[in-house]
Amino acid sequence: MQYRLVSRTLEIITKMDSSPLTVKRSLDRRFLGNCRDFSVFLCSVLREQGIPARARCGFGTYFRPGGFEDHWVCEYWNGERWVIVDAQIHGFQRKTLRIHFDFLDMPRGLYEQEPRLRVPPEMIVSG
Repeated sequence: MQYRLVSRTLEIITKMDSSPLTVKRSLDRRFLGNCRDFSVFLCSVLREQGIPARARCGFGTYFRPGGFEDHWVCEYWNGERWVIVDAQIHGFQRKTLRIHFDFLDMPRGLYEQEPRLRVPPEMIVSG
């Protein structure tokens, strides 16, 4: 999980399994990543397609009630506004965490990265 460059991550993935990235891999042939990896990867794919995108670090408020957990998301410009995407959320997490919003166009207020935000230290869960 300590790889910073998407190009290096892709090298590792293709060394484990040379199948196209769209092919589901067995558990022993998957790259273990975190929210930053998912966000940076999506950001690089969008930028490659000419879509302005940025990875953002802040706090997710939707993982547990009343909590602020350090988390990364991706934002992209759709021509009118910055759209927030949580690239890590998948079906299992959505069901387990009871996420009922569109994680491909997240409502404002569920993810905080503004400097004005003052989160009490006891509320922060580092994962």
